[in-house]
Amino acid sequence: MWPKRPHLIFGAAPRFNEVVREAFESFIRLRHQQHLELTPKRADLLTVGILLTPRHDGFRPWDTTLAATTGQQEFEPDLRSALEELWGPFGTRIQPGVGPYSDPD
Repeated sequence: MWPKRPHLIFGAAPRFNEVVREAFESFIRLRHQQHLELTPKRADLLTVGILLTPRHDGFRPWDTTLAATTGQQEFEPDLRSALEELWGPFGTRIQPGVGPYSDPD
C-alpha cells in the first residue's frame, strides 16, 4: 500500500435513494475499519468511496455520490456484526443482485 494515499472504493447502484446512501456509507465505514485493523501502521488512512447511479433528468446519464471517513469508526458490537454479515470480511467481492438490497426479480 502506498503511504499517504487514500483507500479508494468504487461502486454502482441501479438507483439512488436513502437506503442506497445509508448502505453505501456503512460499507465505506466498515471497509475503512477493517483496513485499519489489518494495517495499523496506516492509522491516518483516509477512505473515499465513489458511488455511480443513473440520472433520469437528462442532464447527464449518471450521478456520483461521495462518502469519506478517517479514524476509528467505533461501531456498536451488534451493528458491526450486522454489517459484516451483510458485507462480509475485508477483501470480499460483493456480488450484484445478491443481498437484502437487491430486487427480487
